[in-house]
Amino acid sequence: MRAIKRWYRRTFILPGLREAADRQRAELLPLLRVFREKLQDVERQISQGDSLGAIVRFFGIVSNIQDKDIVWDTYKAYIDAEESAPDKIVALLDTLVVHIHNAGREEYGMNRTMSGQMVTADDIWLGGVCGLSTKQISYWARQKDSPRGEWAGTHWETYCKDMNAYDVVSRQAREFMEGHIRPMRELIDELEKFSSTALQAA
Repeated sequence: MRAIKRWYRRTFILPGLREAADRQRAELLPLLRVFREKLQDVERQISQGDSLGAIVRFFGIVSNIQDKDIVWDTYKAYIDAEESAPDKIVALLDTLVVHIHNAGREEYGMNRTMSGQMVTADDIWLGGVCGLSTKQISYWARQKDSPRGEWAGTHWETYCKDMNAYDVVSRQAREFMEGHIRPMRELIDELEKFSSTALQAA
């Protein structure tokens, strides 16, 4: 009886779940393309030296797609499809979900906002490096012209040499974004390639 149930599930249930997941992925891709374009805009802002302004924008973009839950829902749809789901799609979506979670809203993280809340410079907390306290971006922005080189003679000197607090948190913001933006763009590229290949094979 169990063997019959497994056969019935593989033959009739899982293909339907796979089709539903594929439809959800087709709906997701246009949103991801817009998401990728916005991430590229943030990269341009970073290249212009405005990392603090860029990270407020970055968190707003990521929070928006996090609130929609559509990436997670698509990933879950493929998990429900079990062995009928392509391993590569599951892996790509899984990694993208992790990036969105780690770069999204977090009560005690950098982006201390709630679902649906607009992200501002007062909601982003940076610091905790080079002996700095954790404070809002709106505070750090006012430190732009503070003296540089105050870490001379301390164990932070190598990492923070010739920098002020504004420089330190700007680098922190830039490195955080760089750790997420390019990987997310590449994941979206791979999802597009897979979808294009699957469409041609159909």
